[in-house]
Amino acid sequence: MPGPMLSFRASSHEYLEKFNTSAAITMGNSQDVSPAQNSVQSYGFLRRLRVRLRNSVASSGGTFNADYPAKLLSAIALTDPNGAEIYGGPTWSGYDAMLAEKYGAYKAVNDPELSPLFSASTTTPLYVWTIPLELSESSGYGSLPNFDAQSPYKLKLTLDSNANAFSSAPTTTQAQLLFDYIIECWTLPDAVNKLTGLQQSVFPPGIGQNLFGVNGVGCTVQHWSKSNPGITASSAVTASLIRKGNTFRGLVMVVRNSSGVRQAVSNFPNPITFQVDGAPLWLGFDPAVIVEEWFRREVGQAGNTNKSADTGVVPVMFAAPDAINIAGVDGTLGGQGWLGNNQASRIEFSGSWGANANQLDVLTNDVNGVSLEGSAYAFAYGQQLAAASMPSVRSGS
Repeated sequence: MPGPMLSFRASSHEYLEKFNTSAAITMGNSQDVSPAQNSVQSYGFLRRLRVRLRNSVASSGGTFNADYPAKLLSAIALTDPNGAEIYGGPTWSGYDAMLAEKYGAYKAVNDPELSPLFSASTTTPLYVWTIPLELSESSGYGSLPNFDAQSPYKLKLTLDSNANAFSSAPTTTQAQLLFDYIIECWTLPDAVNKLTGLQQSVFPPGIGQNLFGVNGVGCTVQHWSKSNPGITASSAVTASLIRKGNTFRGLVMVVRNSSGVRQAVSNFPNPITFQVDGAPLWLGFDPAVIVEEWFRREVGQAGNTNKSADTGVVPVMFAAPDAINIAGVDGTLGGQGWLGNNQASRIEFSGSWGANANQLDVLTNDVNGVSLEGSAYAFAYGQQLAAASMPSVRSGS
């Protein structure tokens, strides 16, 4: 009779590699700052990518506009070897990446601007952007096979121009920047543990069996994307979500004026109603209370760190329902509370928008999952919630 099989997390090791560093890049015009051939280093099971900004030459100063230095990357996109989008896109900025990480419930401290590698100085800006793939630190769920050096994942990055980044640009010396490109992976485990002789799991959960080495196919993949449902300032308008069809892990909504500047949360409808196929999940609610709910889920952060919200940002969290802002910390795959939907679903935010609410950014974190039926992880499969179906007790419909 075969003995117990070790979990993937107990079978694999963490692997880190800085696979490329850019040449020194002088700020000025918008320019491509992608790694060589846009290629991501192939190794093991890819958990996340990091892009680290550091200085080669300090600038003579200047003043950043709002959303910078995070938005120094004006576009971030990760695609699979077939060109299918996984993360971001041509309108996905470094500021969007910051919001996805801060409100994405991945680690105990999620805000990249609390990092010791962060500086908002215009003379020597420092930043680390993260592209998450793994959904649960405790299991490796969502990590993607990354073995084929001939067909790598592709990463495209664009550095923003001085005209966009600064309200007053450096007067004499322009900053020269370096970009480090870093992969965080799991190693490929042996089938048998060399010390104990126990069988080991060679796949993280979420990868379809018999597809070993196939990048992005038959795998559970999380996506982050941006859309802009139509709203009208000073009007009662229903904002209908555009990105649908996969399981929602979370949303981040940002309200901006006609110039693209973030506005106070008071420009969201108050009261606001959030409903799925006519069934309300928020009914006549103050969006400021939703922001406060996010604050209460930040218990993983140290007591003296900054848990402040961002102007104009309302997170809608389906992940981390245990009020602990680390996915999978309870020993599951972290999928409880995710919101199932399909292309025909009506997912809407309604109410009267404020006088400065001209644009709504919706950052959607959704998961395209592979069935775990028959695997050791099947106990956690299907824990996401179906779309709401209870009729409103207020309307009796």
